[in-house]
Amino acid sequence: MPEVASVTVHGNGSNTIIHIADWHFVPREHFAAELPKDATEAEIDELYAEFLESVAAVQAQQCVVLRELAPQRVWLERLTDEQVDDFRGLCEAIRDVRSNPGPLAEMMESDLTEMGAVARLIVDGHEIEVMAAENPELLRLGFPLRDGFTEADEERRESEMIRRIVGVSESPIVVILGDDHDLNDNLLDG
Repeated sequence: MPEVASVTVHGNGSNTIIHIADWHFVPREHFAAELPKDATEAEIDELYAEFLESVAAVQAQQCVVLRELAPQRVWLERLTDEQVDDFRGLCEAIRDVRSNPGPLAEMMESDLTEMGAVARLIVDGHEIEVMAAENPELLRLGFPLRDGFTEADEERRESEMIRRIVGVSESPIVVILGDDHDLNDNLLDG
């Protein structure tokens, strides 16, 4: 399955980490900032619509993998402990408004693209405990990528994710992170 970026065994098999590769949602203004300065609004709209379709397609693939794995909990990049209750509450609100089609339901449904595959499954009725992979201070230092945020900072962030994840979860551990994260060297640190 190409959606699974890596499966890493740590601690003589006591913890298997399944890293499901993510294709991050970005707001339109961040997306547009990466395009050539002469891009027209129509071109930006078209390219952004294609980007959103790609993100939704990756999330559909992730949902297939998650349904197959049927994890009790999933760790999410960019999510901190302080945000978990709000994430869960928004999933419940989206589920509630789905029964009343209209502008609010459409708006909230579009939030699912930003929230990801786990949110889609929760809204569809799957019981999954959402876990925060991020240390809030380390996340604030580097996201969105800031000037001066170094590779060493990213390694520290990944090591903290591993510490949080391995310290709490039973094997197998399912984590959704960007495809560019390589946790192997961070596992050796822990």
